[in-house]
Amino acid sequence: MQSLARPGGDATGFINFEATMGSKWVELLRDIAPSVKRVAMLFNPATANTGATGGIYLPSMQAGARALGLELIVAPLNDPADIDGAYAALAQSTGGGASVMPSVFTARHRERIVGQAARHRIPTVYPLAHFVEIGGLLSYGIDYVDQFKRAAAYADRILKGARPADLPVEQPVKFELTINRNTAAALELTIPLGLQVAADRLIE
Repeated sequence: MQSLARPGGDATGFINFEATMGSKWVELLRDIAPSVKRVAMLFNPATANTGATGGIYLPSMQAGARALGLELIVAPLNDPADIDGAYAALAQSTGGGASVMPSVFTARHRERIVGQAARHRIPTVYPLAHFVEIGGLLSYGIDYVDQFKRAAAYADRILKGARPADLPVEQPVKFELTINRNTAAALELTIPLGLQVAADRLIE
């Protein structure tokens, strides 16, 4: 690939991750749960985009935590039982929070993750709305529906004769903030007005 603007060759497409999201997740966690002092970065080492030590999201998570004076805990989840252990460890003292990295593993085990967050009363920020739809507190992530629509337009252009080499590789441009009011109430958290206004969806 020559560049994102002019990929060259026979391939183009859409990037489905944003490495700087980590600092935003940390910021949102502090916004909705100001008492948080420690944040655990929950990720699966075997999943693309994370890697054994935290991968693409770790630098921005570190920067976000440092800027807010928070302790960052890197918490790999190698199997489902690690989810339980990570939340139990956070619950041993006050001020714990968590941020879940996007992956096939965390998506597959989202009910367990959301359940443990509720059981231990740990404010948790998620990467996608389907966590919040089943009881998670807050999510912020790429709007994949928007990406699918844009990809369909690319496919149409190629079918009409456009060369993939001339179509820039597109980065995410639209993001979605979803908040669960009931979960916030159960955690005795007050949703700041700024977050309520910014939210794309407020789930009751």
